[in-house]
Amino acid sequence: MNLKQLDDKTLVFNLQNKVRLEPKTGLDIIEYIEEVFRRRLFSDYHCKSINAFCIKILGYSPAEAARKINACRLIQDIPEAKKMIGTGDINQTIASNFQSFINNENKYRTNPIAITEKKTILNELKGKSCNEAERLLAEKSQAPQKPTHETKKKIKNNRVSIHFTMDESEYEQLTEKMEEFGASSIEELFIKMRKALDTKKEIRKYSKKKPDNIKSRNVPAMVKRKVFARDKNKCVICGSKRNLELDHITPISVGGLTVESNLRITCKFCNTRNAIVFLGQNKMNRFINR
Repeated sequence: MNLKQLDDKTLVFNLQNKVRLEPKTGLDIIEYIEEVFRRRLFSDYHCKSINAFCIKILGYSPAEAARKINACRLIQDIPEAKKMIGTGDINQTIASNFQSFINNENKYRTNPIAITEKKTILNELKGKSCNEAERLLAEKSQAPQKPTHETKKKIKNNRVSIHFTMDESEYEQLTEKMEEFGASSIEELFIKMRKALDTKKEIRKYSKKKPDNIKSRNVPAMVKRKVFARDKNKCVICGSKRNLELDHITPISVGGLTVESNLRITCKFCNTRNAIVFLGQNKMNRFINR
């Protein structure tokens, strides 16, 4: 079945049925989720992300949703993984852990993991149990050992005690920052850094820009402030407060103007979905796949 030929409602309806009827190790669900993400359909269901869609609409737990999405990303990166998941040579948990391994390694390595190395490790994971796969990935890892999770404990006078570990080099960098900010303790440093960050955000938010023509894509600062205040600094479609963008309700390419009545606040994904609806999937594919 060519999923790209299905209309939006049929795609989501079939996916929901697959979740209920198919085994969780099946490959069909992953392919459906991948297509929902390609179309940014989760925006139509007032979800902030594909992860939220899997939890809210499909009924997955957060851990299950993460496994499905990681498996989707692995298949996009290494098509050979699709057949291995389908035949059961590796399960979705191992596929998910392998994708997390790739993401983590790319953060710390000088160069991203080469596709040949990915395929070699993937073949070594074939037929392994989850515990065996975990040990194998730990041996292959070049990333520094992760610090233990921080612990938080409430104490009197509405204060919170936080305990965590870090590398010695990171602690030395913090002590240098203490001198830079004139702080006598790590606690005071964090407070001063937070206030400095908030100040920078305010400066960026209210920075003055040269007025632009209403047919331009550039939005004057005064109009921008009014739109953000009107929409309460959140996406008007899904309610997200992250990755916010000014969206032209009627795109400029089809005659829309840069005026307050034609502007709204959306998150990145809802903005993309709006463009897909107006301009068509085929026209937007070159931007989505960039």
